[in-house]
Amino acid sequence: MARVRVCGTLELPIFGGRLFEDVGNTSRDIMVFKVRTNQLRAWDAQCPHAGARLSPMHEMGGEIVCFLHQWTFDVDTGACKTAPGCDLIAYPIEVAGDDVWVTLPDP
Repeated sequence: MARVRVCGTLELPIFGGRLFEDVGNTSRDIMVFKVRTNQLRAWDAQCPHAGARLSPMHEMGGEIVCFLHQWTFDVDTGACKTAPGCDLIAYPIEVAGDDVWVTLPDP
């Protein structure tokens, strides 16, 4: 496992999320969201259904919508509302000082 700095806390929007590309030079794209409880969530930006790239731009009302097949995912839990059990991949996330870190699996 590798712990990688994603951004500073001030680089995240007050509400919603932000996409980070090629995190840690691993070719992984990760979405970081600030959820209702003011906690952070980190999700893989690849739709588990067909591999389409998800984006915080497609978030509406606490759900991320996949542009390819309209599958919806809960921003807080990563749960797929369209096909239960086909959830987003979560990454452990933590804030240390002003830095936001995610833990990525080994390649």
